[in-house]
Amino acid sequence: MKKLKNKLLILAPVVAATPAMALSAQTSSTANVNNADTPVNSNESGAPADNQAQALETKKVEYKAAIDALAKSEQANPFLSAAQIEAYKAMADADDVTVEKLDEYLAKANDLATAMLVLSQNASNSMYEKLSKSMYYESKVSEAEDAKTYKAQLSEAKTEADAAIAESTKSDSTLTSKEQVDALNAKFDESYNKGLVSILNVVLNGLNDVTAPVVNAVVTSYYNDLLNKANEQLASETAKLTDETKADIMMVNDSVNTLVVASVKVKEFADSNMDIKVVVNEILANSLIAQEDKDTLKTYYDKLSSSLENKADVAAGEMYVKDADMYEADLTKLSDKYAALKEQHAKTKNYDAILSDAEALNDAQRQTYSDQAKLNAQKSEDPKTVEQFSSLVKTVNDEMVTLRENLSKYEKELKDLLTNDKLPQSNKDAIQAVLNDANELLTKNELNVPVIQNVATNVAREYSKAKEVLAPDYKYAEENKNDPKPTYYEYIAFGAISAVLLVAGLLIALFAGKKRKNKEDK
Repeated sequence: MKKLKNKLLILAPVVAATPAMALSAQTSSTANVNNADTPVNSNESGAPADNQAQALETKKVEYKAAIDALAKSEQANPFLSAAQIEAYKAMADADDVTVEKLDEYLAKANDLATAMLVLSQNASNSMYEKLSKSMYYESKVSEAEDAKTYKAQLSEAKTEADAAIAESTKSDSTLTSKEQVDALNAKFDESYNKGLVSILNVVLNGLNDVTAPVVNAVVTSYYNDLLNKANEQLASETAKLTDETKADIMMVNDSVNTLVVASVKVKEFADSNMDIKVVVNEILANSLIAQEDKDTLKTYYDKLSSSLENKADVAAGEMYVKDADMYEADLTKLSDKYAALKEQHAKTKNYDAILSDAEALNDAQRQTYSDQAKLNAQKSEDPKTVEQFSSLVKTVNDEMVTLRENLSKYEKELKDLLTNDKLPQSNKDAIQAVLNDANELLTKNELNVPVIQNVATNVAREYSKAKEVLAPDYKYAEENKNDPKPTYYEYIAFGAISAVLLVAGLLIALFAGKKRKNKEDK
């Protein structure tokens, strides 16, 4: 007996640390070794029978220790309830028990313990409390008239599971086989799989007294997408939802009411701002509104654009289902920013239109006028102020148009003239000076109209001067201008003298003819 106690003390830590199935193999091996080491005595004393009986008793002790080791603990290990342990230990005391049967019982106990662990996890699942309170978990488990709802089935399964896990004394209802526990787990599986999918059907279509919640189309589009995914998983070989899909459906269940409220507010905002798309585009095009503010508005608007148009957008729907509070928060951000910039746009849009038309202004000029426009918009909404601003900008812009046109027309040729050897240096200096002035005005914050006008005119003037200087007639004219004799008067005098000589010659000839004729008459 003392040897037996020592043997049990040695086995105790092994039982605690080793799965019961492994222990079963160990005890069988021990029994076989004992049987192998025990010499067979065929005398009339019945020694072999005594050895077999001793081996069976040893096996019973080891078996019961293995069953006790399956008691429920704080660790998430396979376990048996106290009643199940009592039932399985009682099997070892049956009159017809054998070593082989004990191995069979231990294997069944291990299978039952594994099923009990699954049952415990199902009964303690965090989804249970939420589903028990859900108003969308009311679908029936079948089409039968007396069929229970998923909620009722889950409640019953929970009650039975808790009772089985906590049962301390064996009774006729004690679950002693894996198959019995599997049947109970099947109710949980159906509730946590098909039952979860039924939530999506209810929120999309309603059920009996449960009306489908009114949510924005972006949310509905995500519900449908998730429903398709869930149905595909139920139709697969496992016929179960993935953990991710289960979590997503529970988010739908938890967020519906919040999204209903937010969807109503989105619709109210959209209905009262039906022109928001047009106005937002105008604001984004307004050069007098800060770029940072426009970027912020665009971000807020783009995020909610599908919701405002109440059209399908699965990505947007998923985002708001998974963070329902963000839906209304985003609407508030858009509403506040839109209201502020819409007011600013109303005050500055006429000034912006004026500046948009003034395409010839350079950046510096445009910035100066933009700053002035903002000040004007803040101080006054008087149309006369806008008219005065328009006149001022137009005058400068017109001269800048002339300057840009003249540069476009003459700049290349003026630069070519700078390398022309025939052109006097004085002309080249004048050309270079006007080109410098003109190009400086393309970036300079010059608002003085006469200055811009003068430079624009000089661009064309210097080109004309250079061409005139290089013309052949101009060369001869310059040479004559430098000659000290008055060539103009020379031509007049020469002509006069020639005329006098011609007249004198004609008179002489006439006089000589008459004289000859008189002589002949005599």
